[in-house]
Amino acid sequence: MAKPIWIFNTKTFFILSVFVFAFSCSKMVFSQTLTINNQATARDTTVDGSWTTLWPGLVILPQVNPVTAVFNVEVDSSTARNPDKLTCLATVTGASFSFDNTTKILQITFTSVTTSNVQTMLRSVAFQTKSTNTLQRKIWIYPVTISAESTSTYSTNGHIYRLVTTSVDFANAQSNATALFYGIPGYLTTIADNSENTFATTAANGNTVWLAGSDSVSEGTWRWIQGPESGNLISPTFWDSGQPDNSGNEDALTLRTNGKWNDVPISFSTASLFEYSPKAVGNVNFVTVTPKPPNALQPAAGF
Repeated sequence: MAKPIWIFNTKTFFILSVFVFAFSCSKMVFSQTLTINNQATARDTTVDGSWTTLWPGLVILPQVNPVTAVFNVEVDSSTARNPDKLTCLATVTGASFSFDNTTKILQITFTSVTTSNVQTMLRSVAFQTKSTNTLQRKIWIYPVTISAESTSTYSTNGHIYRLVTTSVDFANAQSNATALFYGIPGYLTTIADNSENTFATTAANGNTVWLAGSDSVSEGTWRWIQGPESGNLISPTFWDSGQPDNSGNEDALTLRTNGKWNDVPISFSTASLFEYSPKAVGNVNFVTVTPKPPNALQPAAGF
């Protein structure tokens, strides 16, 4: 059952829905989805070198031990200016961070730490600038890998792929994929080329998984039905031998463990591979920051 958990700093709040699937005391898989309320996500900062924390009220639940994870915080390239900087103001055993001044990415790495320590570090993320350019900066936060979430990031497109081993039918797989994951809406994985198909097969980790393909509109005409490629025709390159065969009205697409594709009925039940574009238009996993001279600084709305 989804449990809404409120995350807030003053009037700004985040809604974190946590879905917990407990298999035994020794194995638990949990999923966290983060929605940012955009009514007051803007913050102000001075241009005199002062540090401004970006998500001081962020909360991550449930608390799980241990956690290995990597998060990126990034000043969007379209708004970044020198000398914009990011850092973590907190120090936590098992956590480290580095800032790349060229890409404007702060990468935070957690090695066998508690979820509460991850929360502490993310709360301490701060922005600084001495630039007099008052262009509003857009700053993204997104996971690269999270041990408890079976996630991996494909370097070619920067997308996050997340394996969910719970078996569901095609309709439920599509619906589950769209739930926000740390503020990022997802979709069943789409495949662009052989390299991505190989990556997805590895990410599936020995599971047959749903992909976002279907020929339900026109039998034999396979198209992607979710994600940015929705409506595009699917390349026939990766079908397994003898597939698709439409044996028993098979209108949905799966990726087999051998890296080949198979058509199956929409009632078929299997694992899912979700895909997320962490900086897509419409995402809410960001905060905006407006630099101002010290004598012009006014509290941002809602703070």
